[in-house]
Amino acid sequence: MGGITYRKNQWRANLRYRYLGDRPGDETNTLIAEGYFLLDSNIKYEREKFFATLTLENILDEEWAEAQFATESRLRGEAQSVTEMNFTPGYPLTFRVQVGVRF
Repeated sequence: MGGITYRKNQWRANLRYRYLGDRPGDETNTLIAEGYFLLDSNIKYEREKFFATLTLENILDEEWAEAQFATESRLRGEAQSVTEMNFTPGYPLTFRVQVGVRF
């Protein structure tokens, strides 16, 4: 995890990355939790009482799994249970704009 930030007068911009390599998904190392590399950016303009921000997340539009767990399950009618990796999908390329006024 790391990044770089640029500041000049009312402007602020940053570029951040997050990397997590492949790792064991269970105690026996038979399942692998897949790693990922994400790149995010943030550009902000700020005055005394006004600000505007543009956020770009997952700039490379990588398909990634945010949370990964080894889970054992068995469906009705199956003789044996199956252990497999289940996951929460990560967010795709996302744009977000914020504009605000402070009182």
